[in-house]
Amino acid sequence: MIVFLSSSARARYADDIIRMLALPRGGQLQFRYDSKWLADDVRNRVPCEQLAGEYALVCFVAGSGDPVPYELIPIRIARIVRAESVGTSYIFTLAADAYVSEATT
Repeated sequence: MIVFLSSSARARYADDIIRMLALPRGGQLQFRYDSKWLADDVRNRVPCEQLAGEYALVCFVAGSGDPVPYELIPIRIARIVRAESVGTSYIFTLAADAYVSEATT
């Protein structure tokens, strides 16, 4: 399962988490990452839509790091609808699926 991270480093990133939580099941949202943030195996699977249909876990990175350590908060399961590269960026279209609750983590 691929893990997609977002944080409050920029307001737009935190908004993406709120949007993901608010989507109905099947609703779509795009996440964009610079290539430096992706594992080689993920980048290599983008051509020919090799990631389409895979499930992913969307998480929020909370905290400022100092003095409180960062915390990874699982938010929602999603299905990858599409993945594409545009220049040095990668755009992933995700379809919202099940919510992650404390009972399942």
